[in-house]
Amino acid sequence: MQSFGDYHDLYLETNVLLLADVFMNYIIMCLQDDGLDPSHYVSAPGMFNDSLYKSSGVELKLMTNMDEYLTVENGIRGGMTMTSHRYAKANNPQCPDYKPSKPNSWIMYEDMNALYLGAMTQYMPTEILGKVAPEKIPDIQSIAPDAEIGYILEVDLEAPVHLHDFFTDYPLAPEKQIVPENWLSLYNERLVKDKEVGNGKYVSGEKLVQTLFTKKNYVVHYRALQTYMKFGMKVTKIHGALKFQQSPWMKDYIEKNIRKRKIAKANGDEFGVIYYKLKNNAVFGKQMENVRKHMRVELLRTEEDKKIRRLASSPLYVGFKAFEGGITAVHMLKSTVTLNKPIYVGQAILDISKAMMFNFWYGYIKPRYGDKARLLYTDTDSLIMWIETEDIYKDRAERPDIFDLNYSGDLFLMKDETKGDPIGESVCLKPKMYSVLPAGHDPQTPEDPDAEDPKKKHGIQKAKGVKKCVVKRELRHDKFLECLRTRKLTRHDMYGLHSYDHQIYLERVNKIGLNPYDNKRWILLDGIRTLPYGHWRIGLYKRLIASEISPEEAEERAMKAKLRVKKLRAEKDPNNYIKKTVVKIFPNEEAYTLRLENYRKWYEDNDLYASLEELYKLYYHIAKEENRERSDDEIEQMLKAMAI
Repeated sequence: MQSFGDYHDLYLETNVLLLADVFMNYIIMCLQDDGLDPSHYVSAPGMFNDSLYKSSGVELKLMTNMDEYLTVENGIRGGMTMTSHRYAKANNPQCPDYKPSKPNSWIMYEDMNALYLGAMTQYMPTEILGKVAPEKIPDIQSIAPDAEIGYILEVDLEAPVHLHDFFTDYPLAPEKQIVPENWLSLYNERLVKDKEVGNGKYVSGEKLVQTLFTKKNYVVHYRALQTYMKFGMKVTKIHGALKFQQSPWMKDYIEKNIRKRKIAKANGDEFGVIYYKLKNNAVFGKQMENVRKHMRVELLRTEEDKKIRRLASSPLYVGFKAFEGGITAVHMLKSTVTLNKPIYVGQAILDISKAMMFNFWYGYIKPRYGDKARLLYTDTDSLIMWIETEDIYKDRAERPDIFDLNYSGDLFLMKDETKGDPIGESVCLKPKMYSVLPAGHDPQTPEDPDAEDPKKKHGIQKAKGVKKCVVKRELRHDKFLECLRTRKLTRHDMYGLHSYDHQIYLERVNKIGLNPYDNKRWILLDGIRTLPYGHWRIGLYKRLIASEISPEEAEERAMKAKLRVKKLRAEKDPNNYIKKTVVKIFPNEEAYTLRLENYRKWYEDNDLYASLEELYKLYYHIAKEENRERSDDEIEQMLKAMAI
């Protein structure tokens, strides 16, 4: 080589030849595995999706009814992620500051092995058979998981008030919605007004939120609905359902790839491990691909300015990108969209996976530990939990049917993410932003961030949007604690190579790192405890605030209040009974006002409890002379609100 140019050419030639060899080996592997050539596909997920259909022999029927498609689309909700308790500390013999006089407690980080793959081995829809009227839907709880016919239902759901505390950590039936500003707790209101954190402007996009509000027209797979009903939610109305044919048509494909991945891992074949993992994961995304997001791109020369102007004036116009050489790419939405994806399969996978996680928490953890178990954080397939028990590892060993004790990777089992290294402390600021510290280790940011086995020494730190190298170097556990206590943002410089208009730049970006603001839950003033929106304690807090009680006292009283429910006596027509009784007790406005004043005096000296008196007060309040006749539905809503 005589010059840098010679070196440059040799480097490129060697690189291209190596890539060609790698790709040819990849083609050979795909042909041997599935008889499919990746060079004929735009992407690997598209090829693996064909591999699934080819190996299973299934013929999925596409939906031709727009209403049915929209119904299924409304039932698609992604993974759940939420912070329920923002700080926790363990107390057990593994902790350096262990206090034997206090009960033993542990923090566990459990992850379900291949959650979505486990769901895909279940019975999955193959064809939507049409709509079913409410009166023709069979008893929901009687439909077997392996029934030939399944249902996607549209229902109204509610969480009874007396179960609000039971559901507090991990509410069932999540919903996609925008969190309105009037839902925020005082803690979050202050952060929004903070110039550094919220800059006085409230902004919130649509997100998956787990609340205790009544769900209206909630679209849900029957397996998930069975789970919700089993643990206490009430179906107040069934609007209708879609009936579908189902079978375990994905099971053989998924299990075959899992077996091959284990073999590749045992043989030290890193590419095989990645390849077989992608074969399974990619097909999940293809079952719920959103074709509405597909775009049309037109490449035009700069001199074609008339056509560019015409496209830019179209309501389908999105934007443009100008390149060197006089080329402009115009991005357009499609004027027509062909909804040709079997999204009912994706909907079933997501709902069944949620049911699996809820079954672990409400089917094992809560019955076993009751109030001595607290959920700290969840993210789709994982749970961080604080549990008060003598020895959590002994408890786990008793249930090999639930826990993966030898890290086999078997489906449906929960594995310990820290691999037996006890956690001493956890700080969970918001979704995708948390830290767990191993027991007995110094939380201070170390001087040797590249030391051997950093996870075992420093725990696990996650901060979405922050480069891993920055998290590793600058965001140790003490920084998460500091953010929680001071309620201040952290900012960090991040460097990276970025391509703009096919020009590569080294870019430095100063981004927000840790952030104490989280509007997915009602955060109490201590910044640690939280409640789900819709909890009756939040309503009590707001009523106390309206009575000019300080926020601190109102919060304390609301959290200490006990809900004692008095049952309505058995009546053939309870709605009519309520109406008659209310009119008898409150014959006029003066009687109502006097009773209300007496009730307020009593209210200040006693714990709040839901009673018939409260119900009468509410009913009369809406049943003035000009609006006395209320529908049975409205009366029922009040009965439900009071858990009677």
